[in-house]
Amino acid sequence: MTKEKIDIKQNSPPQGYNPLEVILGALYHEICVPFKKMPVWCLLKTLSYMELKSCGNISCLYLPKEKEEKKELSIIEIIETKNAQEAICKLAFVRPSYDQIISEITKTDFQISEKKEELKKINEKIKLLKGSEKEKAKKKSLQIEYQIGFLLPNDAMAFVTAWALGVEVTDIKKVSRGILLDAALMAKHYGNNTSDHITGVFTDFQKEDINKHGIILYNEFMEAKRREEKLKKQNYKWSGK
Repeated sequence: MTKEKIDIKQNSPPQGYNPLEVILGALYHEICVPFKKMPVWCLLKTLSYMELKSCGNISCLYLPKEKEEKKELSIIEIIETKNAQEAICKLAFVRPSYDQIISEITKTDFQISEKKEELKKINEKIKLLKGSEKEKAKKKSLQIEYQIGFLLPNDAMAFVTAWALGVEVTDIKKVSRGILLDAALMAKHYGNNTSDHITGVFTDFQKEDINKHGIILYNEFMEAKRREEKLKKQNYKWSGK
C-alpha cells in the first residue's frame, strides 16, 4: 500500500461556475481524438465563454419531456448543428490545425470533386423544375452540400464539441428537467437566477445554458398552470339555489 498522501483539493475540479481552462487546469491539452474510429493524438485548446458564444446556437443540456416522441431532425436543423460544431473545431484544433486536417482529407478523398460536379448539375436542373420534383431536387442538393461541406468525420466533430463544452468533466449531464424546473421556481421566488440553485462543477458557458433553459421551463410550467386553472373554471358548475 502506498504511503503517499493524496491531495484531494489538487485532484478535484473546482465547485461552481468556471472557465473550462480552470476546471482542466491548463489552456492546451494533448487529447486522443477519434477519426472514423481511428485514434489520433491532437493538441486542443480550451475555449472561452465568448469563443463558444461566437460558434452559434449550441446547448449542453438535453431535456426531453416525459413520453416525448423522438423526432428526426430536418436536413436544415442538422446543417445548423454541424455549422456550430465545425466552428468549435476550427477554434479548438491547434496541432494539427483544422485547415491542415481538411487539406489532408481533400487530398485523399477523390469523391469530393465528383460530388461537387453532381451538385453543380442538380442546381442547374432545379432552375428548370417545378412543384414536387423541384422540392425533391432541392433536398438532394442539400444532402450533397452536407456531404461536401462538412469533411471532418462525424465522430471527430462530435468528440471535440463535447470536449470543448466540458460535457464529460462537469456535472451538466446530471441536470434533469425536474432539477432545472425546481431551481427555476426557487429562482423566481428569491428573485435571482436558476444557476444560483444548482451546485456542482460547471463551466461559465453552462451557467448561461442553465439560466436560459430555466426561464423556458418556468414559462412552460406557468402556461400549463394557467391552462389547468382555465379548465377548472370551465368545468365548474354552480349547485346552489
